[in-house]
Amino acid sequence: MKKKFIYFLLFVSISSFLFVACGSDDDSKESIPDVSNIKIDLKLRRFEQEIFKIDTNNVVPGFQTLKQQFPLMTEVFTQHVINDGQFSTPEQVLGGFIKSPSVRKLNDTVQIAYSDLNDLEKDLKQALQFYKYYFPEKITPEVNTYLSEYSIPAFTYGDSLLAIGLDLYLGENHTGYDPNYFPKYTTRSMNKAHLLSKTMTALAQDLAGQAQGNNRLLDVMIQKGKVLYVVDKFLPYTPDSIKFEYTAKQMDWCGTNEAEVWSYLLSEKLLYSVKQMDWAKLVNPSPTGTTKMPTNSPGRVGNWMGYRIIRAYMKKHPNTSLEQLMTLKDAQKILDESKYKPKRK
Repeated sequence: MKKKFIYFLLFVSISSFLFVACGSDDDSKESIPDVSNIKIDLKLRRFEQEIFKIDTNNVVPGFQTLKQQFPLMTEVFTQHVINDGQFSTPEQVLGGFIKSPSVRKLNDTVQIAYSDLNDLEKDLKQALQFYKYYFPEKITPEVNTYLSEYSIPAFTYGDSLLAIGLDLYLGENHTGYDPNYFPKYTTRSMNKAHLLSKTMTALAQDLAGQAQGNNRLLDVMIQKGKVLYVVDKFLPYTPDSIKFEYTAKQMDWCGTNEAEVWSYLLSEKLLYSVKQMDWAKLVNPSPTGTTKMPTNSPGRVGNWMGYRIIRAYMKKHPNTSLEQLMTLKDAQKILDESKYKPKRK
């Protein structure tokens, strides 16, 4: 079976669904806008169900029908999601996929786990109402579910498509998650509880774009911080531990050690370092932070620090919209104008 380890989202864990605040005493959440009257024409479509309706002995006409029903999704799926170079045409690519015994078995598992998506549809609609509130000029994307054979948890394509890979939300004990590709610190959040948050993270990633600047740690932190800040706005009723993909204990650690982490980044001269090997654990999935960090530091704590800087910036500039925030590319300017300075506890 084809194995990829592509993460558009950051997979770390959660062991508690309780709300846990992280940060300083003045960290009260901003008021949540009323979005109930924002109309959303949500189309949540089961692409994966349609592809397995195709007759494996007569793939070409089935492919043509699929392409008429899902023109964009069919193109992206066959060209970028499941195309491993073994076949030359989209019809052959799709045929090889749906004929695979392991893939068909995986689909059976997914259909049992996600026999209906009524709850997801309800929650997704509300999240997209917040999306439309903060980005009124954006269209509501069509949402498709799919199977990627454990490769891509969610993705966007332009403004018109948002896709969810259901096979990467089957729970940490799913036997298909080979530990050589999916260590425990990633599988702990590969479940239904995190599905919506990770889906909206894909949307936020598209809005924030790639890190700008010279690929310094600061540039990456600010970009990741933007993503987390936007997700926080899209899902105001979702526990922080879900959105940050931390355990309750890790969330508490972040709030307690914020000043120490900031001091560490400055003293080790990491903030402006372009040596990714020195700070990869601070922004990428990892069970822990670096060995020089305060004891029990979680992985990706640099992303959380980026979020804290963005929050400080937005507090200093309350008239800045999320649309305007997404256009700000100078990480140093954002840091300077945030006046970020964590308090020691």
